Amino acid sequence: GIHETRGTTTTIKDMTIEGCDARGNGGGVSSPAETLTLTNVTISDCRAVSNISGSECFGGGVYCTNAVKTLTLDNCRITGNTASGRKTSRGGGVYPYNANVTMIDTGIENNVLGVTGTAYDAAGMYMASGRKLTLGDGTEESDTSFIRGNTLQSGTASNLRLSMTGNNDSVNRADSVLVNCGGLSGTIYVVNARNAGTQFGTTGKKDKA
Repeated sequence: GIHETRGTTTTIKDMTIEGCDARGNGGGVSSPAETLTLTNVTISDCRAVSNISGSECFGGGVYCTNAVKTLTLDNCRITGNTASGRKTSRGGGVYPYNANVTMIDTGIENNVLGVTGTAYDAAGMYMASGRKLTLGDGTEESDTSFIRGNTLQSGTASNLRLSMTGNNDSVNRADSVLVNCGGLSGTIYVVNARNAGTQFGTTGKKDKA
């Protein structure tokens, strides 16, 4: 995979990252860049896995350190990746944590999260409280982004962790997700997104996922 140790702006484009392993975080991509952009990138069958006692594994596909402020996924497919630590597992597909995320025609699906530890959350994408997920770039009338089919190893759906208040995973505010298509903006209502089979379809108006 791609493991970056320094940088303020990073762009990764026009490539496939497949079958990579990390003994820790970021099976496909790991970056500390303040602005991270992936364009026309497929990340599949990558793993962030450790069997060491007390280990934490985040971001089977993409891992952002706390330094990353903006993550843009443009025409990307992040699929079939795994995060599994003995203590904590988060973000089987994507772990942007502190970053605000923009998804443009991007799919995050069929990623898996290990449940061997005491804490595990969001097989699809794990975002910190107060961050914003934006769908579309505002220039098109529609956007095909989705987060679906991501599961815990037990088979329970676990697509998105996105809380606006505190660390209570059951608190998923309507204004967490901004739809931005063709100059219009609206809201997708995310209800119990940690466990529900949340799927996005953007129309530039208020919808209910």
